[in-house]
Amino acid sequence: MPRQAAYLVRWDASVAAYLASDATHPLMGDLWGTWVARHHAFAFQGQGGHINLLKERRHGGEAGYWYAYRRTGKRVTKRYAGRPEQLTLARLEALACALNALSPAMAEDEAAQLPIVISPVPVSLPLLAAKLQAPRLRKGLVPRERLLQRLDAGREGALMLITAPAGFGKTTLVNQWLASRVASGAIPAFAWLALDAGDSDPARFWRYFIAACQRIAPTIGRDALALLHAATLPPFVAPTPEALLTMLLNDLVHAGCQGVLVLEDYHLI
Repeated sequence: MPRQAAYLVRWDASVAAYLASDATHPLMGDLWGTWVARHHAFAFQGQGGHINLLKERRHGGEAGYWYAYRRTGKRVTKRYAGRPEQLTLARLEALACALNALSPAMAEDEAAQLPIVISPVPVSLPLLAAKLQAPRLRKGLVPRERLLQRLDAGREGALMLITAPAGFGKTTLVNQWLASRVASGAIPAFAWLALDAGDSDPARFWRYFIAACQRIAPTIGRDALALLHAATLPPFVAPTPEALLTMLLNDLVHAGCQGVLVLEDYHLI
């Protein structure tokens, strides 16, 4: 690995994006894959630490595999990073966190036993499907047009908060509004997430939140989920909220679609 990489990819908090030393625009969406395809080595300075990346031959084959390096004093730790299509920014953040977490005092053979394998589909506890479904509407409900129109007006803002004592029909009202507006085409899509006290755990909350958003656009949150999954692997380094939210918000901005997300019983968490 060269002592100093010719190219640098770094996280810039001022623009909430990753920048490359030889690129004029932030590395978002397809720009990242295009940039990686043109390079064979670069340094990565992420939110969780810094590493060097080098494309090498593996088992005598073609030079199409990326490896991550981290130097600590005189010791260099090397980890397999993946093929070009697997080298996402979320994967680089996870690798940087993992390699920077290795103690300099750790034995070489012990460090070599810490694999960095990030699955494109996180393996974790299954989600409860019922939490992601709106309740079934009963027949014979009285339409409350005045309240439905107030919800229509609320869409001018980014967030609507509905409060009333228990049993006053908040869930029924929102469900009735969505059913009528989706049927008329006024709302193109919606997602529902019923929360409970157990969702106070940040990792669990964001898994459900992303799963709900993916009912509107399946591509939302894939990198954020990979980052959450990386925290379940050794050395168990949790992603920073800033890294997770930046990836998720960028996906929402670039999703190219609109919809309504309902968070039911948010007061419980």
